[in-house]
Amino acid sequence: MSTLQKFQWSFSRDALFRECPRKYYMHYIVPRLSEAQMDVQLRRNIIFLRNLTNRHLLLGKVLHSQIARIIDFLLAGKSLSLERAIRSAWEEYETRLRFSRQRRYLYGSKADTYYTVLFEDVYGIHLGDTILGQLYKKLKRCLRHLYVWEGFSVLQELDRSQVLQKEELALFEYSGTEIWVKLDLLFRKLDGTIRIIDWKLSDYDVRRDILQLALYGFYGKQKFARDSSAVFLQNFYLSSGKLNTMPFDEELEKLFREYLNASLHRLREFHRKVNAGWNLANIHPQYREKSCPYCAFRKICFPDYHRKILGIEHSDYFQNNGR
Repeated sequence: MSTLQKFQWSFSRDALFRECPRKYYMHYIVPRLSEAQMDVQLRRNIIFLRNLTNRHLLLGKVLHSQIARIIDFLLAGKSLSLERAIRSAWEEYETRLRFSRQRRYLYGSKADTYYTVLFEDVYGIHLGDTILGQLYKKLKRCLRHLYVWEGFSVLQELDRSQVLQKEELALFEYSGTEIWVKLDLLFRKLDGTIRIIDWKLSDYDVRRDILQLALYGFYGKQKFARDSSAVFLQNFYLSSGKLNTMPFDEELEKLFREYLNASLHRLREFHRKVNAGWNLANIHPQYREKSCPYCAFRKICFPDYHRKILGIEHSDYFQNNGR
């Protein structure tokens, strides 16, 4: 199969490739391979591990889901109290934790509303009351910041017809490549300008956040606006309550095009090598202290690390779970 033929791009794909080409290969290339192209059990193990999330990413997922629900209430002319929003979000978080802890993913469907495979459960990391308490406090803090944010009043005044996209995948083409984006919220103000808001649970990262907003601005301009001056971008940092706003001007568009062109070149070259016969054996694992211990594929790349450090046998885990 030609992986280049179906080559697609997204901001998260580029970030994953820059973090680790081997991880990118396992996450995006391996699922496309046939059983004849790769050891069957290894392929199953990798496909299982690519579904892992962790407690922090899960919190972000739940918060995004809850904020979308809050906006739905507002658009319907209703209100959802802060206390009810917090309770609902934490109930979802706990339900997903139970799904993973009870290993219901072994017999459940990925279509299940609460389908979750937690990194901490698979790798034997206990989430005690202290850790869960910290997560609960962070969830409460994030939703409180949203409710007291001055921009929340703008959301309360929105008409349903003004909301153009909310928590949905969208696609556009650039230089012959399909580009995927997922916008948290995109709406048109009464003055005709486009506003794009990205809810951030992580701390401010200037390069990452500006480039990601630029991607959304590029999409918003192509899809909904005539020129860049009509598009405004916002990052709202839920944990701190801080807001970063910028216009999608010509300078930002130029910066984004340069970044996207360079990224497309890197990934196309990688896919060409894969199409020419590269496989996992050609991409040797390189241990990185800041990322490898928390990588879902650690069992694949560093089985000895997993056995010696955690005292868990590599084969014991995959005997029942790598399917």
